[in-house]
Amino acid sequence: MKVYDSPESTSYNNIVMISEHPHTYWLDSIRKLKAEYPDRIVIASIMCMDNEEDWRLLSKLTEEAGADAIELNFSCPNECHGNDGSEGGCEGGFKSKNAMAMAIGTSPDAIRRCTRYVTSTVKIPVYPKLTPNVGNIEDLAAAAIEGGAAGVSLINTVFGISQITLSGHPWPQVGVHQNTISGGLSGDLVRPIAIRQIAQVLRHNPEIGGHLLGIGGCRSADTAMQLIYSGASIVQMCSVVQKFSYDVVDEMLSGIRFILYCWSRPDLRAYLNSQGVESFMPQGDEHKEFWKLSDKQDKPVPKLSEVRGKALEHIGERAILEGPEKWRVHAEILADRCIGCGSCALTCRDNATTAIHADETGRIYIVDDKKCFGCALCSSVCPVNAVRYVAMKGLDDLSDAERTAIPTGF
Repeated sequence: MKVYDSPESTSYNNIVMISEHPHTYWLDSIRKLKAEYPDRIVIASIMCMDNEEDWRLLSKLTEEAGADAIELNFSCPNECHGNDGSEGGCEGGFKSKNAMAMAIGTSPDAIRRCTRYVTSTVKIPVYPKLTPNVGNIEDLAAAAIEGGAAGVSLINTVFGISQITLSGHPWPQVGVHQNTISGGLSGDLVRPIAIRQIAQVLRHNPEIGGHLLGIGGCRSADTAMQLIYSGASIVQMCSVVQKFSYDVVDEMLSGIRFILYCWSRPDLRAYLNSQGVESFMPQGDEHKEFWKLSDKQDKPVPKLSEVRGKALEHIGERAILEGPEKWRVHAEILADRCIGCGSCALTCRDNATTAIHADETGRIYIVDDKKCFGCALCSSVCPVNAVRYVAMKGLDDLSDAERTAIPTGF
């Protein structure tokens, strides 16, 4: 394992192959968990080659051990292989006859077939775990449902190599020759990919509904809610537990309860609508002074199921950006916050329209709203959140000269 990027990151890169324990070890672990925590849900994750007998046997043994549901690993990006029966060990490569995981999970036909092996064998719910290393994850989800799955899990880790050292060696590395393979990136790095693909699956496969297990960069209450707002009904986590231990779960639950409670009060709903990136967008102006609003509950505290998928109506294809309203924004730099570092002007000069320049003192930066077209680069690089956006007149309200002067691109 390798902690990737900054010390605060929960991102890792693993090149782990397959469990060194026999299946009997894991079956015994399930029995012990159910005996000690009979009221808790245990979802077992299994992985086999594309072999009907193996899937049927392992899934049946898992059900008999007491698992409440089964996750099918069609997605591990590491080169996992089964036993091909030869004395010399296993052949390598994703194209080999004994390959497992993502080698199966990139083919809708293989997903449909292997899922059917399991769903026709056991009575408990089955959730194929999908790989993000494809361009058509919605087709994979559809194949899983056609195979009888109750829902799907996504995403698994993303193909990658975390870094190359200054000596020219990859990391992570194994053995005296310091070799590696492409492994699985997890944690903060993959959350944007997870959000996009969860939404993609549900937008194209609405029949899945509340049966999607969301995975990818879940490290806090707000990141858990990002996956839930995207449509996940359950969230899974691993990297954050490796970083902070299981104690992080209690913190996440407390935070999620607070977020749900916020939806029941006018002042706290406004608070939610004025945080993060929305704090500098003009749509949130009416929420900026949320403390002035009523602190009395006017709505019941919603259940998670009632806010699940809240973001989906705002996610779509390009046409969703081209509504009847003609709306644009320009940046405005807050003088009382600006520290005069010039980062905004540099990125605008080198990547946008040279709309930002220093005032006569050379310390405070200002925006030429005739040149600015709201690309958001300046707010992305500002270290002190001194940039906000102001709504401009609609295009229909502009004169011909004003409309002609609007920049159209980089």
